[in-house]
Parts: sequence; C-alpha cells; structure tokens
Amino acid sequence: GTGERLVFARELELSHDEARVVARELVDLVRAELASMRQEIALSRHVDAYQPGGALPAELQPLAGALASASVPVALRTLLLDQARECADLESAVDSMKLHLAASIASLEQADRFEGVHVFAGPTGAGKTQMLFRLASRHIAQFGAGSVAVLSFADTRIGAWTQIQMLGARLGVDCFRVTGEELLGPMLDELQPRKLILIDTPGSGFSERLSSIQRCAPRARFNLVVPADVSGSSLARFVPHPSVSWHSVMVSKLDEPAHLWPLIQALCNHSVPLSLSSASGAAESSASVLTSSDIVRSAFDSLELPVKATVKVRAVRKPATRTRRDTRHAA
Repeated sequence: GTGERLVFARELELSHDEARVVARELVDLVRAELASMRQEIALSRHVDAYQPGGALPAELQPLAGALASASVPVALRTLLLDQARECADLESAVDSMKLHLAASIASLEQADRFEGVHVFAGPTGAGKTQMLFRLASRHIAQFGAGSVAVLSFADTRIGAWTQIQMLGARLGVDCFRVTGEELLGPMLDELQPRKLILIDTPGSGFSERLSSIQRCAPRARFNLVVPADVSGSSLARFVPHPSVSWHSVMVSKLDEPAHLWPLIQALCNHSVPLSLSSASGAAESSASVLTSSDIVRSAFDSLELPVKATVKVRAVRKPATRTRRDTRHAA
C-alpha cells in the first residue's frame, strides 16, 4: 500500500545517508592508517639506531625476528625485548614476555554474569550482532528466554533488522526496533522487569548514538566488540573515547588466523578489561570467557619461533638374562 511505500522510501533515504557517513568514516580510517604507518616507520628507524640496554644476545635474535615478522608495533616490540634481555634462553624469554603482558592487561571480574542494560558498539563488520546473540544464548541457558530482550537502536542498514529478527526467532528472544532517542526511554521503561537488555548499534555514527543512549539510560554499560585482526588506527577511534567509559572489550573471530598485537598494545595502554570472545561459527553458539592469559597465549602461538630440538636418548640395552646352562659353562 501507500504507507508501505512511504516507509520503504524513508528507509532508502536513511540508507543513503548511512552510506555517506560510512564513506566519510572509511576515508578517515584510510588516512589514519597511513599516518600510523608513517609513524611506525619513523619509530622503527629510531629503534634501529638505538638499542636500549645494549645489543640483544644471540639466543634471542630469532625471537626478535619473529616479533618483527608478525608486525608487532615497534613500541611494544622494543618493550618486550628489553623486558626479556636478561633471560638465558629463548624459552625463558618467551615466558617472561607472556607474564609481563598478561599482568598488564585487565580481565573483567565475573565475565560470565551480565545483568542490566548492555550496549554493543564497535567498527562495522566486527560481529556485534552475532556477539550480542551469543551472550543472549549464554544468559538464556541460565535464566530462560523470557529474561532477555534485544533492541536494535537507530540502525538504518538494509537487512540489519531482518538479521536480528531471524537470530531472535532461533533463540525465542523478544526483539524490538527503536528508530530514535524519543522512543528509547519509554521502551526501556517497559522492559525494566527483564533481567538483561541488549542494545545493538551500527558501526557508523556511533558517537551520536551512544550519546543518545547515555541520556536515556545513564546506568547502561557499554561493551566494545572488535575482531581479532583489528588495526591500531581502527581501535584509536574507540579507545580511549572522550565520552564513553567502556565496561569491557569483546573479541570476535578469534579462531581465524590474525595478529592480535595491535589489540594487545591498546589493552596495555588503556585499562579496558577483556570479557568474552567468539569464534566464526554459528551465531547462536555461546560466547566464551576471555582472559588476559588467553589472548597473550593466542598471540604467541601465531609467532614463527624455532622449534626446540629434542634430544634423542639412546636406549640402553638390557643385559641378556643368563640361563642356568650359561652359568654352568661360565663356571
């Protein structure tokens, strides 16, 4: 009918506006990536000219090469090598680095308990919607589907609402679409009896949307969802953020081959705790608790370190059992 055509035209207009915002943010991201690369190159030249603490021992040279091949940020690589410089061998150096990094990254206490209003934000394509429903699946297993509600807030992307409806139908979760700030407050008041309310947001124009949510729900907690291969310049858009105090960081696509070092550097520099992770499987599968030790171990597992040679122990032949006849001849 005429009403449906008007709604579709309005959504199409909003999608065009969304496309312009995405294009502008993409250009800004490319510029930030180029600036970050120039900064890394300049810093790398300074590090090559000056090695703090003296030359690296020959036993640790393979580790330095592996860190460089993995594109570990220069500042983090220099800090790690200086930390392990006094180690006697490669294995102890790696252990020292792991302990140092794990102690520098925060982990959310009781990451398996989410209650109240939680907002999911992050770059486009990070897997926010799937992470949201994985957390919902984890909560449903404990408290039932009636304790959870999912809101899609100001997301004008074509197909985004359809995806939420499909995922919600699989879990039996009530899903609601809120187009603007004027409807968000009344909707949250109506859903107040729910134990957990999850709000999904688009990746573009996130600052304005998060500000609207803060005005309607001052006690809402904001969770940053990033893929395992997120770049440093993409992270810089979100961490640190002038108006948002992040409740936790969630890492998606952790099963895919990726270099986690830009994310590790950001977590070391800013005290934002890790909470959950997910693989690239089915969206309704549950999320897993992620600790600092987990993400550090995954990062070092991807390094191309020399395999420690195993010493082959020569088997000692057991003396032959002497028979009574042999004993008689020996006598």
